[in-house]
Amino acid sequence: MPKKPQKDSLIFYRSFYEAIHELEDEDRLKVYDAICLFGLNHQSIKLDKIPKAIFTLIKPQLEANYKKWIKGYRGKEYGKLGGRPNNPIGTPIGTPIGTPIETPKVEGRRNKVEGRKNIDIYTPNPTSINTVKELHPNADIDLLVEDFKDQARNRDKPFKDLDSGFRNYVRKGWVKPVEKTEKSFAQIAHESPSPWDKDGNVIMLNQKRAIQ
Repeated sequence: MPKKPQKDSLIFYRSFYEAIHELEDEDRLKVYDAICLFGLNHQSIKLDKIPKAIFTLIKPQLEANYKKWIKGYRGKEYGKLGGRPNNPIGTPIGTPIGTPIETPKVEGRRNKVEGRKNIDIYTPNPTSINTVKELHPNADIDLLVEDFKDQARNRDKPFKDLDSGFRNYVRKGWVKPVEKTEKSFAQIAHESPSPWDKDGNVIMLNQKRAIQ
């Protein structure tokens, strides 16, 4: 059984003296004994009449001082053992040591997966389309969106609003517009160099003669 700590001193206030010194010797001695016994050993003696009334007013202060002393004594004992054990980080104040703390659920990974699913089905809204038309009137919007999706998939943090992200990328030039062509396939074929020479032979890629 651990040894009970011994208190070797107490605080005697002027208010104690002023309340006691007018008493008869016998009553004054009883109050002095009650103060010393309770203040040092935390024990009470039986009092009655005036001594009881005066000690009742003094006792709360002695009790408060005794509790402070006990707290300091325990702190000293913890210090001998290397200090009071630390509570885990995030433990609410007042939680007894050893109480398991529930780890909060992390939603980040799930949100990231959901965000990437949204990217795959993303279609710009009218505001985003108008932004593209204002900045790049001849841009191929479909290609611009695909460029944005590729970049968005590689972001560590998913967009909260894909349309806002898309417009921001367009304004800052982080997605490169590809100009639409108005020419038909026949026009492009007509304007391209002929693959035959004047005699109807196919020109090889390594053939250096010019077409006359």
